[in-house]
Amino acid sequence: MKMRKLFAGLAAAATLLGGLALGASTANADTVSVDADGVVTSDATFKFTADDADQWKNREVKYYKLADYVRYDSDPSDQNKPVYGVQTAVTADRDALEEALKAAIPSDSTIKVPDDTKTDLMAWALQQGALDSESKPWTGSTRLFADSLAHNDEVLRVLQNIDFKKADGTAQTGTDRTVNLPAGVYLFVDVTVSNGNAADQNNNGNISNGTEQNPTDPRNEEGGKVVTQSAPIVLASGTVKDKTISDPLRANVTEDKPNGEDNTVAFKNHVTPVVKAYDDKDGTVSVGQTVNYTLKSNLPAFTTGFKDYQFALTDTPGVGQNVNLTNLQVKVDGKLIGEGTGNDNYELKFSSSVTADEQNAKQFTADGVKTFILDFSKYVQNHTFEGTTELTAGVVEVKYQAVINDQATPSQSVVNSVEVNDNNSKAQDKTKLTTGEFAFTKTDAQGNPVKTKDAKFQIYAADENVEDDVLPIAPTVTTAVSDENGKVSFTGLADGVYKVSEIEVPNGFVSSAKAEFKVTIKDGHAVTFEGTDFWGLAPNLGDWHEGSSIVHPGNIAPNGTEYKVKNVKNITQLPLTGAAGTVLFTVVGLLLAGAAATVYMKSRSTRRALRA
Repeated sequence: MKMRKLFAGLAAAATLLGGLALGASTANADTVSVDADGVVTSDATFKFTADDADQWKNREVKYYKLADYVRYDSDPSDQNKPVYGVQTAVTADRDALEEALKAAIPSDSTIKVPDDTKTDLMAWALQQGALDSESKPWTGSTRLFADSLAHNDEVLRVLQNIDFKKADGTAQTGTDRTVNLPAGVYLFVDVTVSNGNAADQNNNGNISNGTEQNPTDPRNEEGGKVVTQSAPIVLASGTVKDKTISDPLRANVTEDKPNGEDNTVAFKNHVTPVVKAYDDKDGTVSVGQTVNYTLKSNLPAFTTGFKDYQFALTDTPGVGQNVNLTNLQVKVDGKLIGEGTGNDNYELKFSSSVTADEQNAKQFTADGVKTFILDFSKYVQNHTFEGTTELTAGVVEVKYQAVINDQATPSQSVVNSVEVNDNNSKAQDKTKLTTGEFAFTKTDAQGNPVKTKDAKFQIYAADENVEDDVLPIAPTVTTAVSDENGKVSFTGLADGVYKVSEIEVPNGFVSSAKAEFKVTIKDGHAVTFEGTDFWGLAPNLGDWHEGSSIVHPGNIAPNGTEYKVKNVKNITQLPLTGAAGTVLFTVVGLLLAGAAATVYMKSRSTRRALRA
């Protein structure tokens, strides 16, 4: 964000007194109104600029007048040229001004703040050059002066509201705001504050939360962002020319621009993004899968106007994962930084719900309540990122891992969030991972559920993909057994194609006739089944489409048990004639082989007897 000098429109704050001590103005007396005491009452337009319209979201700015412009007399050489000067505003708290000036002037300075009963403080400060014209990183005497005033209770108590409205009474929009105030020198204070709680887009006016990553575009990095509170600003209206106030109302009045410009200043704040992302391509995961998370944000380049600046990232992993921080990696501008309490480190902290053992191990089972905090406050306080032209610098990137556990059910999405706390202004970003499931029914040859608990199936990730080259990772638990109603269920599955094989048939059924099929999981549930066993025990079912091998279309309710897989008690019950024949030939072959072996053994016995 581009920031203008603190005294916009003035070559240097010290020259402002030139109007009091020396100057004659070129402004026409008829264009500037004054009261009976000569104080200028005409309005000057103050313009506040921002780079992002979100910087104005529910923002509250107030003002405090420090000094008036006063018309003293006319220039002896030209009665149409009034002479303007500066005096402390009647409404200004003089004790607060004195305290602020003492804070601004170094203790070893040759100038000392005078007794206010004998000398006008604002006139003296400007005449002596006690206040400077600031440039990045805004650490001069005017900064100290403004900070002191903005922390003074008497000043804060009487701050005046600014209502940024158009002439017709409607709200101003866009990136700029203007307000008309009587000409003079002002303190502007951004009083927008965080509510101090977790980010809430309904209550915290200076945030823009990110949304959960869209499963169709899980790698988006839009995230959330927070607009920090601006440092207090001192701004004077008017134009100084030849050490005089040449115009008390308009800035940068010249012969080429007789109408000048609005008195413009940009907020001394910044927009901080926060992003949480994962490495899974489609946002669906299997139990046992390792997910790599990345957190991103920007550290502020300057902390002007604030003491003990705070900056932290708080991560809250959701139910359904085991968090492992043993390989936690933290980088600033691409360079690894270490953990610890030093000025070049981050501090790793945990919420009270994380046990001492878990903290020591840097591993815990996420429950949506336990959090870990990466505190960069000391790092920020000791790094100003010199040389940058931006208000934010120091790109932070954090990487850590979590393993999906069996608490990640299709009814319980794995939701994760990260919150950035940029000096108590907060915003969030979220991610959401999902798992899928499916079920089928084990039946006999007549289609009746096999009500025994001993049919066992195993699942594998198939060597083919659904789309976008997404190959699922098989869950940790790869076997399932039928229940008393013949139902077999698999849960904790990422979207993709799986092969399911029967490895044990129920008692009383042909053991060599085992079912096998492929199932496609999409959006968390089965959409197609394709029978692949030779016996025809597993049929085809699902949504047919051109080019599909599914030849028997049917409707599948999400996670229903419409799909039925058979077992047979004898070979004549096999669905496919060829399969039955194959089994019959196999059995006959075994019998013939057995008979041949018997004949051979008897033959050997006969030969022995003849030799005896």
